[in-house]
Amino acid sequence: MDCGGEQTRQTFQGATSKPMAIATSSSKPAAATRAGINTGKAWAWAGVATVLIGIVFTWAPAFFGVSESEAKDPALLTAALDTDANLWIGRITSGLGFLTVGALLVFAAGYRRLLAARLPDSLVPSVTYGALAATAGALIIAAVFRAILFDSFQVYGDSMHSVTYALSWDVALASWTVIYVAAGASAVAAFRGAFSRWFGIVSAILAGLGMLLMMVGLAFPAHMPALIWLLCAAVVAVRANEGEAVR
Repeated sequence: MDCGGEQTRQTFQGATSKPMAIATSSSKPAAATRAGINTGKAWAWAGVATVLIGIVFTWAPAFFGVSESEAKDPALLTAALDTDANLWIGRITSGLGFLTVGALLVFAAGYRRLLAARLPDSLVPSVTYGALAATAGALIIAAVFRAILFDSFQVYGDSMHSVTYALSWDVALASWTVIYVAAGASAVAAFRGAFSRWFGIVSAILAGLGMLLMMVGLAFPAHMPALIWLLCAAVVAVRANEGEAVR
């Protein structure tokens, strides 16, 4: 009886222990998968595309050939803009503005995911995403003003052309400065070990330079350090894996 009871207990214990072993072994691949997440690179390359397309969109008015005196006179401005070349440049680049916004939003979403993987308990991912999304929101306003100017050129009068021309140019330049919030947050992330230290230093310098330019009344030239930072961030993102910092 004792031998039979002992044999029964051993059989029962063996039967119940096997599923536990199976569960333990099945959990290892899941952990390994989490540790080796592959982000894909389309979102990171979207950051590079944002810079390239964004420069064309932002600086297109420089090719309209409008002089300073013409820009101040609505009638002269309308006459200067009313050429086939300028109308097509305006229409095409207004579309490029919307493409810039789309590419920036894709990059912002991927960059937030990358930061969240490296700093899961930090506000940095949300702050960075918010700044990039705000930049996209400002840029779409500039794109809408340019579309109003050139897609409906014959509908509106000289005064409307003067207003939308200035807004499509100035808002596009100033929109990029919101990125300095993302640059500052990225510097914090880098100094906390999420990225290489060089990226943290570059982010801090460019954010400081951009804010200094804005504080002394040079918000329009301040967009240039912002674009440089965005290109650096895109390069870092292209090289990055979610599981480890870039060296």
